[in-house]
Amino acid sequence: MTLTPIADSTRSEGFYCCHSELLMKFQEDGAYKFSAFDKSGTIRSVDRDYYCRLVFGENYRKIENQLSRDIYHYVKADGLNGDQYFSTFHNGLIHGFDKDGTKIYEWDCPLGEENPIYDIAFEAPHFLWMAFPTGQTVAQCSLPEKKEVYRIGDYSYENDHEYLSFPESISIKGTTLFIPNMGNSKLLK
Repeated sequence: MTLTPIADSTRSEGFYCCHSELLMKFQEDGAYKFSAFDKSGTIRSVDRDYYCRLVFGENYRKIENQLSRDIYHYVKADGLNGDQYFSTFHNGLIHGFDKDGTKIYEWDCPLGEENPIYDIAFEAPHFLWMAFPTGQTVAQCSLPEKKEVYRIGDYSYENDHEYLSFPESISIKGTTLFIPNMGNSKLLK
């Protein structure tokens, strides 16, 4: 078996699996570019519209018009009934939209003690997990109550924790939370 690099990790910023393709976002000469990697092993350039429609849905323009930046700068978590939640690590704002692109939720999240949110993941029926890698913490929040209900870590800048070491991403499969740690190359569940 031969492994072939499909992206320069110093430039790639996001990978999404959509409709039998791996979609990538990266910067080149200061501009964002988008690519797709399909089952044939071929990498091809795709335009912004193609990328955004597959990753964020047909209503991405309506949602984007209600956000402060281009939609591809946000991390996204799929909720129930086609709802989507968005966050960007530049601030603690959590935005929610229904399947039609109508805003249904906004929270200026005070969590993280000045550590930025890098990733979010939805857990039914109404929870949002957040990853704060510089704080060595992941937190579960109640969306209706707008408060933290469970936390792993203590929002510390110190990288001396037994389990979490820069948890940059999170993912939920069923009732299992997966936490990849870029600081110690461990995957926790």
